[in-house]
Amino acid sequence: MSETYTYAKASSIDTPAQGVLNQAREFKARAWKRLQLIRARVKASPLHADRIELIKAESAHKEALQMERGALDQIERRANELGKTIYKRSNHG
Repeated sequence: MSETYTYAKASSIDTPAQGVLNQAREFKARAWKRLQLIRARVKASPLHADRIELIKAESAHKEALQMERGALDQIERRANELGKTIYKRSNHG
């Protein structure tokens, strides 16, 4: 027997993880912008001198994605306690 949860926006679930999620999303946006800039620099440089910076930028972006996923997981757990879910699920199949 599976429980049925009603959909709710992640932002509507009251939990301390909301602050972590907002912070992670800001960090992710900054990390992505930096990663794009460094990728362009590496591509334009004949010596590819910025490779270490590229690796660091990729790592920072992955860390931001993990932070975001962790916050969403916490929010989903809280939503489930309230009989809700933050994930849209298909009713088919």
